[in-house]
Amino acid sequence: MTGEIEISETLRGRVESFAKDMLLLVKTVSIYPTGHPQMANMADQVVDWVSEEEEPLSIGITSNELIIYGEFFGGKDSRAEVLARLLHARQLSRLTLSPQLKESHLYSFANVIADRELVGNALVESFEAEDISTITLEPLDLGELHQHLSTDGVSSEEDDAFRRSQQIWLWLQGESGSPKDMARVLSSEEFWNAVLVGDNKEEQVRNLAQVMERMGSMIDRAIRLVPDERRTEVLEHLARVGESLEASDLARLVDVFVSDASGTGETISALMEKVEGEKVADLMAHLVSLGGDKTGRMAAFTKAFLPPDAMISMASMASHNKLDAAASGHPREVWEWIESFLFNYDENLYMGEGYKSTLDRMASRMRIEGEKSVSFGMYEDLEPHIDNVYFTLAQIETENGQSLLGDRIVARLEELDGVGVLGFLESIEASCPEALENRDDVFKVLFDKALPDVSDYSAQVRGRLVRFAAHHQNEVIEAAFKLLLTEERMKIRRFVVEMLCHFSPRYAPVLVQRARGSIWYFLRNALIILGRMGDERALPFIISQLDHEKPQVRKEALRALPFMGERGKKALFNFAGDITRVVEERQLAKRVYDRLKI
Repeated sequence: MTGEIEISETLRGRVESFAKDMLLLVKTVSIYPTGHPQMANMADQVVDWVSEEEEPLSIGITSNELIIYGEFFGGKDSRAEVLARLLHARQLSRLTLSPQLKESHLYSFANVIADRELVGNALVESFEAEDISTITLEPLDLGELHQHLSTDGVSSEEDDAFRRSQQIWLWLQGESGSPKDMARVLSSEEFWNAVLVGDNKEEQVRNLAQVMERMGSMIDRAIRLVPDERRTEVLEHLARVGESLEASDLARLVDVFVSDASGTGETISALMEKVEGEKVADLMAHLVSLGGDKTGRMAAFTKAFLPPDAMISMASMASHNKLDAAASGHPREVWEWIESFLFNYDENLYMGEGYKSTLDRMASRMRIEGEKSVSFGMYEDLEPHIDNVYFTLAQIETENGQSLLGDRIVARLEELDGVGVLGFLESIEASCPEALENRDDVFKVLFDKALPDVSDYSAQVRGRLVRFAAHHQNEVIEAAFKLLLTEERMKIRRFVVEMLCHFSPRYAPVLVQRARGSIWYFLRNALIILGRMGDERALPFIISQLDHEKPQVRKEALRALPFMGERGKKALFNFAGDITRVVEERQLAKRVYDRLKI
């Protein structure tokens, strides 16, 4: 066992060294001339490793891991993960290096990878034009992954077939993946054969469950996009997965899905379809043992999967198991806690905001996806009419009417989901717009509820949200700036940038002030917005960012210059001709300037 660990750690060290050298080559290829000692040293180490192999070195690429010799390499502070993300962003699925690899071949590869304009098939075609046979690239095509699985998996060993299916799931977590792409994979019978068929089924299912943990509610969204004629079969396959999983593995999945208010519940319902008896009791014990908010977790599980008669049965099992805790595999204290929880369970105690938020989001998703036949009956009948009564009272402009509307706004914002909040505020804007003046708290609630699901909204809903925010720029601007600075989810930051691009140029000086000395990604986003605002007062600030330490910032400054009038265009032209600048950035400046002539 010790020898195996040492071998694994040695391989991990080599992969990390390989990733570091490859990243440095890509970073420096536009700076140093070919053959420079600094580059030669990095290339030599890669060539030495590959030349030691008898067969070509095949490297699979996921959204955050490299796959070498069937092992996954990545994780926090890992260079392998950084390289995987880079190659995945270039839409590559596999890199193969033959033992005859030469330094010059690596330089050519690094040059192609360094060009951010090349991705997928275009990148592969560009590299193939170099006529280098020692490096083979495979483009990433999410739409065809299930076909690759069926052609490659049939003749391969079961373990290889599962490895490939695991790659598919990992790929689908990347930015280029989507619920629609995942639905294609879920619809593929070959995919499920790779997971559910064979002597190694238990391990395959367990590994699949680990991947599903990482994907969470995205699977729910994918299931809704599976064709109707295939959806029942997909849910049956998931039921087989749940039946096959150990209770400990299933507990981790249950924890992920019941704690995620953005899901619809279809995945976890399917996984629990065939789970019963002692396995349910064992599952509950594992849920309690996971730590954290065990009461909230068990309340959500009980509401979803334990009708009253099942609660009594499970409480009885817990009472029995605590008498022989050692045989059950769980401490006596766990069974005592479950028994007490179930005997004293009162649903009203747990009908809190989290559960209500889950229902709101589910109702919102049904409306977003156009399933008008589904009616939750939550706010569809009486409440909008009551809203109109308050609007009318406020329009009379009595002090009492305004006060009543203010109280109504606070109460309704707590009740509604994101789309509902937007519709409610639009109604106020149409009836009594003055009620929204200086109500920063209202717009904070709108952002808090609407933005988490913004990527699921239709273009029409997103457009309504942008227009509404643009009509209330004074109230929105501070909250928007704060989101750009602190929000970790990229999809939300991108939407906020899109929204601010529609704001008045009068906010350009404020944005410049906020951006000075700020973190680099806020600065990059600020440059995008300043460019779209087109306020030439921002030109000196944009030019100053051409010397920023981060290339992402410098490149965004170049893209913003054409919007700054004739002086901006002249600055762009001068940059393209400045031989002291990085070659890649000069090329970008030239492309941007040339587009101005069209």
